[in-house]
Amino acid sequence: MPKQMKNEYSRVLFGGAMPSSTNYKEGNSFKHYLHCLRIQSEVVSKSTYTDTRNFQFAQLETAARILNGLHNERIKGQERDFGEICDVNEAAIHIFDKEFGFAMEQEW
Repeated sequence: MPKQMKNEYSRVLFGGAMPSSTNYKEGNSFKHYLHCLRIQSEVVSKSTYTDTRNFQFAQLETAARILNGLHNERIKGQERDFGEICDVNEAAIHIFDKEFGFAMEQEW
């Protein structure tokens, strides 16, 4: 687990003990999830809209390359495969940028 994702709610989950054998509550999983979302949001937000948009495209390109490499080795996610999601996200960002890019650049 990346260092910045560690928090008080994840210690039990990744400490080796079975969560069922501890006092771990389902609410802690949700709090861990929210913590990780916060960290991810901080990582992807850059100083300008354009830098943030370009970072998103770079992330999607990297993910697509990794997924293609896995697929080439016949490693697939079956029902949880994210291969098609990269194209969908890239298209959504292009549409958003076309419609709102100028305003976002001004307001960022």
